[in-house]
Amino acid sequence: MKKRLLALALLALGFSANTSAQSTPLYMGYYYDDLITVMHTATYTEIGTITMTSDAGSVDGCYGLSLEPSSGDMYILYQLDAGDATSRRLGIIDVSTGEITDIGVIGNMNDIGFVNGQLYATTGSYSGQQFVEVDKTDASTTSLLSPSSDNESC
Repeated sequence: MKKRLLALALLALGFSANTSAQSTPLYMGYYYDDLITVMHTATYTEIGTITMTSDAGSVDGCYGLSLEPSSGDMYILYQLDAGDATSRRLGIIDVSTGEITDIGVIGNMNDIGFVNGQLYATTGSYSGQQFVEVDKTDASTTSLLSPSSDNESC
């Protein structure tokens, strides 16, 4: 009987640890808004919202979020109220406060993502659809791939 109770306790501990691992928050940004919604990934329910602010001005949209794995910093591709698609910015957002530390103008990008510690982005249609490498210290970009037609764009 003692062995059976111990096994059930271990099973319960394993299950609760597993559930916690699956409840990592998911952050979702919106175009033309200064809010990020935080979702609970185990229950698919909304945990809350975060209002974004930037040291560069009023925020008017999130176009990409990507977690830098080694530092744990959340990078954001965003647009200011006073800006347009060609003046989108790169920053680091504190997901507990919504405060963005601006890095600089990145241009007309549609999304960002990390691969092996390197940040990449895809450009929007006004920039001729490109896949670029991003310098995360100053938001400068280097083109890596330019599709030959709009049908091949990312």
